[in-house]
Amino acid sequence: MNLPDNPRLLLFLRELFDTNAEFSSIHDDKFFAKFHDSQTPNLTILKCSDSRVQMESFDKTPQNGVFAIRNIGNQLSTCEGSIDFGIEILNTPFLLIIGHSDCGAVTAALNGTKTESEFINKELSTIKITATCLEDAIIENINYQVQKAIKKYKSRINSGVLTVIGAVYDFKNDFGFGHGKVVLTSINGITDASLVKAMYIERISNLHFLG
Repeated sequence: MNLPDNPRLLLFLRELFDTNAEFSSIHDDKFFAKFHDSQTPNLTILKCSDSRVQMESFDKTPQNGVFAIRNIGNQLSTCEGSIDFGIEILNTPFLLIIGHSDCGAVTAALNGTKTESEFINKELSTIKITATCLEDAIIENINYQVQKAIKKYKSRINSGVLTVIGAVYDFKNDFGFGHGKVVLTSINGITDASLVKAMYIERISNLHFLG
């Protein structure tokens, strides 16, 4: 097998290594020394694999701060081992399950779409939707995944060592808070906006909660 003589490959590799060179040049040895030998993240995040949903929208410095898991539809059941590692081995105090506007996986589940890949269809089959419009279905899926997490990690939540947060990243402004906003849907399964706002809104100026 030969190496491809592909202009797009050359451009990709150039951008990859130029970006990496810039990153490494502005971070000294002390930066990397903090996590040379172990990781101590504060957050396990489960988000969709969609290319429009990237970490810099939620965290300026994710290195050693975020244990990230991605799959289509931000689903618990298709990556339980990875999430267990973040929660039970790394002991992160927060699990953030974040969906997003215009989610293709939720759209496929909503429409009953099948693909030619049995593996894609298998993952899509675990998304349970009763809503009839996409925006409602996206929120329903997030809250469904949150409820699964609450059931799975109930003892940790009850003892106060874990908080499970549901949210939607809305780059289309479908939910009315503005383009690119993160909007909470639940905290430990609580979806009552009045309760959440009464507890947090005065202390968190940019907090957005659906409802």
